[in-house]
Amino acid sequence: MEIVPGIHRLEPYLGQKLLAHHLIVGEKSLLVDAGTPDLAREALVPWLRDMLGDPARLDMVLITHADVDHYGGLEVLRAACPRALILAPQRDRRWIEQPEAIFAERYAAFHAEHGLTYEPELTATLHVWSGSPVPVDLGLSGGEEIRCGAELILRVLHVPGHTPGHLMLWEPRTRVAIIGDALNGLTQVDREGNWTAPPPYTERDLYLGSTQAIAALDPQWLLTGHYPVMRGAAIVSFVQASRDFIARVDEVLERLLRAADQPLTLLQLINLSNSLLGPFGFPPDLAFALEAHLTWFEQTKRVQRLNADGRAAWRWLAA
Repeated sequence: MEIVPGIHRLEPYLGQKLLAHHLIVGEKSLLVDAGTPDLAREALVPWLRDMLGDPARLDMVLITHADVDHYGGLEVLRAACPRALILAPQRDRRWIEQPEAIFAERYAAFHAEHGLTYEPELTATLHVWSGSPVPVDLGLSGGEEIRCGAELILRVLHVPGHTPGHLMLWEPRTRVAIIGDALNGLTQVDREGNWTAPPPYTERDLYLGSTQAIAALDPQWLLTGHYPVMRGAAIVSFVQASRDFIARVDEVLERLLRAADQPLTLLQLINLSNSLLGPFGFPPDLAFALEAHLTWFEQTKRVQRLNADGRAAWRWLAA
């Protein structure tokens, strides 16, 4: 579908999960995100053929952030679009180029201190989705402009929180914001609208800052990776929901820790908070937001981090 002149959207699904992609077509062409290997092969390459006549005409691929469902198809795209320049966040670049790094530091980040890890089947799926590593041609930090035409100039903005380097694109003439996974409302959803996983951000204040930055743009179109196209009141509601989730996590964690008669581990907090914040179909991903807020509570001297039988645990500090 064409959102506005020059900006197009494709809405394939990976199982129950929407993996929307965006293509900017002017004097230069730019594909936003690479999907997984199968999705790139079965959906993106045919789409590029339909849109450009030949996928090899693609000029650029921009990866918004380091998650395997956003960059795993790069090897497929590199073969089909050999001259396309691969752009990606400089702060996420190592994760994109080195699979062992993202699996150790992002997908297994809660194993050493908390004993939490994904089930082997899910980990195996993530490895398949990650594809073979492909070097990034140019790392971006935000503040750059990508010129796809005389009147089609996209601004690259840094919107961290979900990942350290997360980028978005802003087209100021038509007020289109292509934000990837920068915001996630109250929950991620499947194709029926069921609540699946909680918003997975790792830095509380950075994520809050990104909600404020996107709200300040006052977009007329909000295009994400995993939600339907949004306009008008739907944008305001989604951005506010993203803020509301941050406030709810603060409130729920404080309530649970104040009421506890002993320090609580991350696993205990996940189990206690899921019904209060969701419930979510995949509560293990609460680890991301909960640890982000617990770290913020530590920094603001509200909790004390302790050791409980080899696992990190937290207790509330009296005022």
